Formats: sequence, C-alpha cells, structure tokens
Amino acid sequence: FPIELSPALAGGSDEFGTSLAAGHFMGASIERPALVVGAPGEDVYDHDSASWYYEAGAICQFRIDHAELAAPSLHASFDRCDDNPEPMDFARFGEAVAVGDFIPLDNNGSFSGEYADVEEIAVGAPGQDSGIVRAGVVTVLEPGWDGADLTHSPTPLSTLVQYHGDQTDAEFGAVLA
Repeated sequence: FPIELSPALAGGSDEFGTSLAAGHFMGASIERPALVVGAPGEDVYDHDSASWYYEAGAICQFRIDHAELAAPSLHASFDRCDDNPEPMDFARFGEAVAVGDFIPLDNNGSFSGEYADVEEIAVGAPGQDSGIVRAGVVTVLEPGWDGADLTHSPTPLSTLVQYHGDQTDAEFGAVLA
C-alpha cells in the first residue's frame, strides 16, 4: 500500500524521510499504529536562547487509525513534529530512528504494570556534542497521547535516557535498528 506523508515542517532542506520506523504507541490505554520519520536537516529555533540552530534536526509522528488498516490504501494522519530537545548546529537529530521496547520498566521500576511493554522512540543525533566533538547521542523518548481517539494534542515527549558516544567524530547514533 502506498502512503503519502506530509510533514508540517517549513523549508525544503529538512531532509524529511531520511529515516523511518514503525511501531505502536499507547493512547489512553489503547495501542495505535504509528510511523516516526526523521528530518535531520531541519533548522531549529530555540526560544530559551533566542537562537537558530542549523541542521539541529527533528522527528515527525504519524498515526494510522485501526479502521484504515483494512482499507485498499493506507492513510497516515500527521500528529506532531518534535525538534531536537538539545539543539545545536549540525547535530542531525533524526538521522536514524527506531521504535521498540527499549526500557521495559514502568514508572515504579518493575517489569509489569500499565507502561510495561510500551514502545519508545530511539533517535540518533550523530553530530551532537556531549563534551566530545561530534561524539553523537542516542535519545530514547517516551511518546504519549491525550485521549483514546488521538484527536487531542499529544503530551510532550519525555526523554527517558540518553546514550553518548565516547570518541571524537564517532558519530554515535548514525545508524539504529
């Protein structure tokens, strides 16, 4: 089935579609099929510092409603785009994306409960500095939604954990699977 994805990103040099991952995210205890698409060339404006960061990167999420799964063609609805949570020039957040149960713990630190076996989003930023030039960072994010029907705004993405490269120019996070 062909799927056409249209992001709400401005500009033509964002490199939308560089990476793609599919998964299921929770919304009011209901799993929803979703796609995550990287746009590592997206320029990001940081309101805190009142600065633009070139190629800081972003990811976009699209949902697929259950009713659409049986349709002759698949339709994915745009939900949100999220900029690099720690913007810097040429970080390229979204160069690689993966969806999986990377952190199998709930909020109480156990392997059972409402949030056990919920898929998270891993996002590579191979140009991100973390005290070491271009060492790279992989950020694991927890997606969240307001309302079972997903017609409300999604809750902000929470950074669950970050993994950092440990060598200059390692570009850790350039590839995820």
